[in-house]
Amino acid sequence: MKRRRNAIVLLALSCLAAAPGRCQTTDAPASVRAGRPSDLIRALGETQDRLAMGDAGAKARLPALIARLADEFLAFDPQLYAQPRNLQAAVAYTLGGGQPRVMRRILQSGVAPQDQTDLAAGALAYAEGREDKARDLLGKVDPLAAPPSVAGLLALAKAALTAKTDPAGAARLLDQARVLAPGGLVEETALRRSVVLAYAASDFSRFVSASSQYFRRYARSLYADDFRRSFAAAVARFGLADEPERRSRLAELLGEMDESYRVDLYLNMARVGLLTGRAASARAAAEKALDVARDGAAGARARLYAGAAKIVGGDFEEGAADLAAADDAKLGRDDRALRAFVVRLASQLSSQPRASERDEAQGAASDDSSASKLIGAAELSLSQTAGLLKGGRP
Repeated sequence: MKRRRNAIVLLALSCLAAAPGRCQTTDAPASVRAGRPSDLIRALGETQDRLAMGDAGAKARLPALIARLADEFLAFDPQLYAQPRNLQAAVAYTLGGGQPRVMRRILQSGVAPQDQTDLAAGALAYAEGREDKARDLLGKVDPLAAPPSVAGLLALAKAALTAKTDPAGAARLLDQARVLAPGGLVEETALRRSVVLAYAASDFSRFVSASSQYFRRYARSLYADDFRRSFAAAVARFGLADEPERRSRLAELLGEMDESYRVDLYLNMARVGLLTGRAASARAAAEKALDVARDGAAGARARLYAGAAKIVGGDFEEGAADLAAADDAKLGRDDRALRAFVVRLASQLSSQPRASERDEAQGAASDDSSASKLIGAAELSLSQTAGLLKGGRP
């Protein structure tokens, strides 16, 4: 009790020093004076939505805000959580990345309305990583019938819980999340996850549609760079060089983006194409990047990837010229390692004896096999030394 009185005195003194004449003191916690628990969740939602808009400051403030809100939720009289609106605010806090101790305390108090306990207990299980329990409890709650304050977050959580066992159902839930909570972090997250699910299901139409919406709506998101790398990897692995219709739809999608963003995507696509054995895709993407960026680091990377793809495809002379034009000083460490390996690859392939006309087809097949083995060795070597395939930039 003495410690609490001292804290109140210190608070009053600091307030008077900052704003004399405007400071009032009371023995009640600030959160109790604020009104209801339902008033608190707005601050968290607004801050998280700022992340989707690219506000780095909001990301820096978020951990402290989550911790402070936990204290404020717990400072209220537990009986307030017998009111559905206040309990739902605590559910939204929990599903939105809040500390599980808030919901744990509320459930222990036994005040939650009976018809809300599955939602509350499911949110707690989800926050604690007890997926089976969360799946069972939240599976009984329909996001479309849930209160607006929790509906989008609930759909997002249920999609995460069912993505492996029911990808189609998870995709529908992500669509619901976007409709129920548009214009913020819930929708941004739902779009990102929709692209991942579409890729896993080889659903190219959904992949392009969700990607297009993401790039148009959330290009400035703090998660956009990670999304862009994943998108480039997925595009390369879809094998677009062999699908004219897909190439056309992709070109239309990329045409919606600003130039620097588009170049970076093409470079990532070229790199992933090389490291996954899709030389034609890599060459096409690198040449697209060169059409726009011929100088600087982007130009050096584009020439490197174009040259490497040409060499793998058997065009040694033109590929070597591209490699020579790729300024080593403008390449990152990983790309310099890739360039050194491709130079050795070109030397080995070009030194192989040419097949006679009679054996030309057989010799070409042999060359393809040798190139494939060397690229496989390159992938292994680079993944071990530079982290290209595990943890590095795709």
